Amino acid sequence: MYFRMFIRKMGGDIRLMEGLRVRDGKSIEIGSHIYINHHVELAAGCGSIMIGDNVLIGQNTLITTASHIFDNLDIPILDQGMKEGQDIEIGNDVWIGANVTILPNVKIGNGSIIGAGSVVTKDVLAYIVVAGVPAKEIKRRK
Repeated sequence: MYFRMFIRKMGGDIRLMEGLRVRDGKSIEIGSHIYINHHVELAAGCGSIMIGDNVLIGQNTLITTASHIFDNLDIPILDQGMKEGQDIEIGNDVWIGANVTILPNVKIGNGSIIGAGSVVTKDVLAYIVVAGVPAKEIKRRK
């Protein structure tokens, strides 16, 4: 598989649909039994992305570790640089719907579901269904 050359670690049985974009793949680990739908972007430029086993990622999803520094009002945001160490962890048996954005410093627990169109800005506990902008708990799976 072509992407094995660019991603730090990949398990087996990974199905990648067309249009996958990877930035800084040496900071990305992907488990086994993964389905990544069309036009997904894994952007690990400012941290690492770790994806567990048995994960589904819907089309047009963005998972990004990039975040701008904006603390100094005297310096344009463009000139303040990027925050480093903005990791993302996605647990096992997670379903990420279509058109989801997962922002830096987020952990998604095992068995969680992220509803289509959601923007995940905070950690998601295990076995929780979240949806919305920003994503909020709407259901517990157990």
